Amino acid sequence: MEGRSGHAPRPPTGELGAALLHDIVARTGEVAYRYRLLPEPGFEYVSESVAALVGYTAADCYADPLIADKLVHREDADLLARVLEAPAGAEQDILIRWVHRDGRVVWTEQRFILTRDDAGKPLRVDGIVHDVTRREEERQQRLQLIQFRGQVRGAGETERRVRVLIADDHELTRAGLRAILTMDPHLELVGEADNGLQAVDLAVALQPDLVLMDMRMPYMDGLSATRALKQTCPMTTVLILSMFEDVDLLLEAVKAGAAGYVLKASTEQEVVSALWEALDGNLPVDQGMAREVLRRLAQQQAPAQAALSSTRLSPREQEVLALLARGLTNREIAAELIVTSNTVKIHVEHILAKLGVSDRTQAAVRAIELGYVKPDRLR
Repeated sequence: MEGRSGHAPRPPTGELGAALLHDIVARTGEVAYRYRLLPEPGFEYVSESVAALVGYTAADCYADPLIADKLVHREDADLLARVLEAPAGAEQDILIRWVHRDGRVVWTEQRFILTRDDAGKPLRVDGIVHDVTRREEERQQRLQLIQFRGQVRGAGETERRVRVLIADDHELTRAGLRAILTMDPHLELVGEADNGLQAVDLAVALQPDLVLMDMRMPYMDGLSATRALKQTCPMTTVLILSMFEDVDLLLEAVKAGAAGYVLKASTEQEVVSALWEALDGNLPVDQGMAREVLRRLAQQQAPAQAALSSTRLSPREQEVLALLARGLTNREIAAELIVTSNTVKIHVEHILAKLGVSDRTQAAVRAIELGYVKPDRLR
């Protein structure tokens, strides 16, 4: 654990008392440390480079018995106690915030291993820490965007509006959609594209909240454009424009990254309603069709190797995600879990932000990809 070369050994995790720090391992960005609990609490090893992470030197950590209280964010202090409850040798992953000496919050992802003595008492904690501050800041930005979309219709006209991009190769269709968007003062048309390539370029440049994407366009069709767009603008919601209501089409649209589709033959009010359904994170199609699409997707999809734990979802968020992926509405999820619909809405917002997806449709896809929901549960 105290070696300075290459990669640090996989950390044993341990106790909390003050899960502290660390050794930034060359070329890995990782921090390794060992904290002794018996015979008395104290560090056995802390890298000299700990100051790069939290602003305190190794000497500071060794000399100050209260260093843990200074370093651990007060809202995360209870996480440390969880480490001490683990069985010997069990690895635990925890997302915890440290407070830098200058007051900045440093988000860290830590893996602990707890070692106990022959009597079963916690002996020491070993750990490796990753600085994930940027990732968590991006997650907070995603959450703010998702929450904004859920609140915008109750805001005054001076508030920022939802930004919409139209992509269709027919001028008449674009003119009709342009007129429909003016019906809702909370919607703002920010751009128009007449082919798939232009739609992707404009989405990258304008960062719209939602794209109304025609299925058939020159240079790049709607499905291909959606795939490309979601690679660079994952939090932009895509609603496919289609002439036909078809399960196979919806399945392909969802696989491409769309939140769903709206029929071109829909009334003005139906288009606006579908747009807001998508922005609110829902699948704007018949619920029976939505569940059939998710069932087919689960049958086709080989589970990814990544574990769901890598998303850092709470146990309750995992429960909500499983029910969401079965096509249940917020009201149905609330009844299943015996909570309020508003509580479910908050959980869904956090799930979308943590998974880095724009809507519950893609959250369901992600859950299926991870093997979290089985095909037989989607009947």
